[in-house]
Amino acid sequence: MKVSRKLFGLAVCGVMFLVLFLMSSHVSALTAGETYSVALSKVNSDGTVTQVDSTSATADSDGKITFSFSNVPTSPTTNFLVITVTDSSDNIARKSFVHAPPENGSGELGANELSTTQTDMILAALAGAGTDDPIVVAYGLILTRTPNISDADVANIAILGKLAIQNGFETFLTENGVSAEQLATFKQKLVYNQPNKDLSNFTALFKSAVDNPDQAEDDMAMAAGLIADIFIDAGVAAGIDLGLILAAHNAAGDVVQNNPEAAAAFAGISGTTGNVIDAAMSNFHMRIAAVKVKTSYANALNALNASGQQVTDFNNAVQAMITAMQNLDKQYGQYYQSPDLLTPAIKSEMDAAYQGVFSTF
Repeated sequence: MKVSRKLFGLAVCGVMFLVLFLMSSHVSALTAGETYSVALSKVNSDGTVTQVDSTSATADSDGKITFSFSNVPTSPTTNFLVITVTDSSDNIARKSFVHAPPENGSGELGANELSTTQTDMILAALAGAGTDDPIVVAYGLILTRTPNISDADVANIAILGKLAIQNGFETFLTENGVSAEQLATFKQKLVYNQPNKDLSNFTALFKSAVDNPDQAEDDMAMAAGLIADIFIDAGVAAGIDLGLILAAHNAAGDVVQNNPEAAAAFAGISGTTGNVIDAAMSNFHMRIAAVKVKTSYANALNALNASGQQVTDFNNAVQAMITAMQNLDKQYGQYYQSPDLLTPAIKSEMDAAYQGVFSTF
């Protein structure tokens, strides 16, 4: 079941935004000849949002608009930016959330129904936590895998994002030997860590989904799977053992179970949304665990002076595992987009499929 949710693609640089808004036959499209307002805002360090610029553009006969901004806030002084597009009646057409590019750097993003839901949830979580914490943002992207979420579910997920990350994930790391400097580096590398993977790779896949509607569902599924890789690369850059990141992930889950406010929020999430969250968190954990095992085997091969052929065989097996997991991300992506289809039987099938790839490796 392929559904294109193409709405717009965005290229970002330190001095200008260039945006292309595209029509789609599957969702509410731009109206040819109508003028749209586009606001650029930055997320402040206390989680509030400040508009820094705005412009307008008129949709052409194909429902496309282009526009630009100057003096775009850049990292590291700003972590994240928000784009909001409204129609002539001040109705919000779409929102999108993107990392702030480094000075003279660039990035890409796309906006659709899912990016709008993710933006609403992330901004609620950051405002509630009083922070622009990149870990909260990254987990928000994991937790919000479907656009079909009620306002009540968005509010409850925002509470989980705040409590589970700050009281669980981050507290666990600092209590288990991760220095303040390492944690700060980890957060910064989530935002920007090129040429390794960071949140710019995530938003680039959203733009690809916009530009290539035939592969939109696959791109968005790959984006979700990419979050684990982003965590891994940031952890390596900060010198944090992947085993600690896995344990911190479990600690976040413990908070959801044991913190009364978090437990109440989780209990208040609808069944279909809860199923999507459960599947997303399970797959996220599996992806990091797989890389942890891969790293352990690679270290062992080095210690044992493995032959060139043994190293080649190992690397081939690693690539086969990565490819297989990416294919599963695509295969099961439709169930995140349409959570009503995610039955217990499908969830069990998904878990078994990912575990099967891990076991084969």
